[in-house]
Amino acid sequence: MNYLFDENVSHRLVELMAKCAAPGILQHVVHKSLRGATDLQIVQFCVSGKYILVTGDRNDKTRGCTLEELKNLGIRIILLGKDWDHMKLWDKTRWLIHRWDTIYENTHNMPEGSCATIMKSGKIKFV
Repeated sequence: MNYLFDENVSHRLVELMAKCAAPGILQHVVHKSLRGATDLQIVQFCVSGKYILVTGDRNDKTRGCTLEELKNLGIRIILLGKDWDHMKLWDKTRWLIHRWDTIYENTHNMPEGSCATIMKSGKIKFV
């Protein structure tokens, strides 16, 4: 499965995970010429390219559209939870690498128009 990480996840972290053969095909918006793209442009790219979007954006104010609107567009999205933007880079790196296998196992078959939130504990909640 293809995963596209947005700009609130370090592209270097995504590169590290990909080089270490983390499950899935891991890409970052900077490698897809989407740096600075609007949320709608990224959503359209993900839907047309069959990507699951991984983002730290967690509410309508930071995403620019509601979760229901995203689902109606057919995107598959993983929200990294409310604590993501409060962690330091090292903590984010350890957290995401430690949980990636579980995230992958529980999300690689997500149907279109679905959303999973990953809690700080690693628990996955489909919303």
